[in-house]
Amino acid sequence: MQDNAAIAIPYNTSHPQLRLPEYGRMVTEMVERCKQMPHREMRNLYARQIIHVMEGMNEDLRGTENYKGKLWDHLALLGGYELDIDYPQPIRREEGEQHVEKLSYPGNKIRFRHYGCMVEKMLKRIEELPEGVLRDELVLSAAKRMRLDLIDWRGDRGNLDEKVAGDIEDYTAGHVNRNDVLHLLERAPRTRGRKKRNGY
Repeated sequence: MQDNAAIAIPYNTSHPQLRLPEYGRMVTEMVERCKQMPHREMRNLYARQIIHVMEGMNEDLRGTENYKGKLWDHLALLGGYELDIDYPQPIRREEGEQHVEKLSYPGNKIRFRHYGCMVEKMLKRIEELPEGVLRDELVLSAAKRMRLDLIDWRGDRGNLDEKVAGDIEDYTAGHVNRNDVLHLLERAPRTRGRKKRNGY
């Protein structure tokens, strides 16, 4: 039986400030994961999937001038210009107090509001991916985020893996099997933290 108090809840105040808050912490974490991948080919593939997620968050701006270029500029900035990949075009590096042009926040309808638009868009992209290491990495990243979202929403720090796995299977129309999600979560290391006061 899992120790409920063993799950640490990271608060935004304990994280570094986001370079581009409109993309949220999940995309930032994906970029950091991409930077740590040892093989350039894998980094290139993962970076393209991150761009797909970013594009899905801004569908209403697909027709704007040099939209894809802005996304790649944003990806480079999110990685602190340290992401070693093959960019499809020269990156416009911003210095001093200048910032890249921000994209507007989408007003899309969200299926399950407690997960948010970003998770929903990410799972839509995952649904289109073939089975493999890249999809497993993205599924695990999404599952961990969803687990934390459920903790925030329900205040329940028990075993939420079954709920998350079922929701991912539902989101992806069965393309990602719930048992595969559970297997990924079981193998992933758990963050252990201090017990909170008064049992919370």
